[in-house]
Order: sequence, then C-alpha cells, then structure tokens
Amino acid sequence: MIRGQYSAGGDTAHLSQKSAAPFKLSTLIAEVQARDASRGRESIQPVVQGMTVNAGKGPTSPCGKALERVGHGYYILLGSATPSVVREALTLDEGKSRSVRRIGNLSAVELRGRIDNLRSRFVEYADLYDHSVPFTRTGQYELHRETIDRRREVGSAFAAVGDERFTELLYETLQRWGIGRRGSRLVPLSEFRRTLIEHAPLLGALEGSSIEDPSLDMDLIAGKIDQLVTELHVVDNRARIVAGTKTLHHLLPDLVPPMDRA
Repeated sequence: MIRGQYSAGGDTAHLSQKSAAPFKLSTLIAEVQARDASRGRESIQPVVQGMTVNAGKGPTSPCGKALERVGHGYYILLGSATPSVVREALTLDEGKSRSVRRIGNLSAVELRGRIDNLRSRFVEYADLYDHSVPFTRTGQYELHRETIDRRREVGSAFAAVGDERFTELLYETLQRWGIGRRGSRLVPLSEFRRTLIEHAPLLGALEGSSIEDPSLDMDLIAGKIDQLVTELHVVDNRARIVAGTKTLHHLLPDLVPPMDRA
C-alpha cells in the first residue's frame, strides 16, 4: 500500500489514466468541473467521501466504494474501479446534491434531461434507495410506527394533541429522530404538550388535507404550515424547520413530510 510521501508523478496523475499512482482530491474535482464548471468543491467533496472506503460519511454512490485514501488529500482507485465509472458517479451524485439548491431555476431542457435519466436508470435508483434506509438508530422506526398508529387510532390531529399516550410517543420519537442532540434543544414534555394544545385549532384547520390532492390550495396550506413551524415551541433554538416538520409529520402524516438537514 502506498503511504506517506509521493513523487511528482503522483501529484500530476490524471483520473483519465489507469494508474496505481495516487492522485489528489483536486484532480477528482477538476475532472468533474471539466464537465460542468459551475460545480463547486464544497459539494463534490462529500460525494468523494461516500465513494472512499476509509473516509468520513458521505452520500451513497451508485458505483459503491471505488476509492481509497492513502494520505492527506491523496487517493487511489480500488479493484475493478475505472476512471470512467468514478467520473460518472461523481457527476451523477454531484448533480443530485446540487438539484436541491437549483430546482427552482431548472430550465425545461435540464428538467427533461433529469426525467429521462430517472426513467432510463430507474431500477438502479430504486436499488440504491432500498439500500439507503432512513432509519438507522435502535427503536427509531418502531417508535415512529407506533406514533403514527396511535395518531390514526385517535382519529384527528385535534384529538391527538390532547392524548397523553400520543404526545408521549411523539416526544420519544423526536428524540430518536435526533431532536435534542447537538445544537437542538427539545423543550420539556409538559411544555411540549402545552404548545401542541395551544395550536390545536390551526392543526384542526389542516385536518383532512393531503399532499397528493391536486386541488390543494398550495399558497393557503403552505402559509398555515409555515405559521405552525414558526410558532410551535418544540425546541429552544431559532432553527425550527427540522423539529417542526418532524413534529407535524406525525400529527398530519398525509400532508407534511419530515425534513432534515440532509
């Protein structure tokens, strides 16, 4: 295994050449930017991490683990990985991460290209989705499922906020979903219950609405959801979108999807 110092040949190696010599992270980034100069280092680097066997966490790549880091900023290709496979995966995954930021500015050509790509590679993407499970912590799915079942059992969001069993389950679920960790501070259970009850009328006004309803008044509904996310005192910090949408998802499961920083 190649470790430590590298020769000038390693510094200048290109991903377009099949070589055992290590190459720099900057070389990988240059390969992607040669295909699309608008793509920045800050969003390419996490994708490289996801493709590297001994690097930090990053998004799962369709080509799997194709790289190994052999020194600070230096990589080699693994096994049967080829430069073309790595370039394609980098470009594909970078495009997915960038789409979150640019979706409102997509041209008709770009949108059609993405739809065609999804159709042609649907099986591949479905398989990737099946292997990128959202529930990884112990009890994370079980508590979520029990909370949703209890919500269906009580019959409405208005009834749910007054149900002690439901609010207890929801509170525990949010903790398992990461609320209250790191910079997020979950309020005490008594305060959590109080803020839900205070907003019961607004929750009741959204009862029966579904995100799949083509006749949904998007401006009206979005305004009410935004008000709830802003006003619900679920956490003691200013950033409330993650905690708010995860809370609302369990109260209005057919309307509000849970959001995360990812």
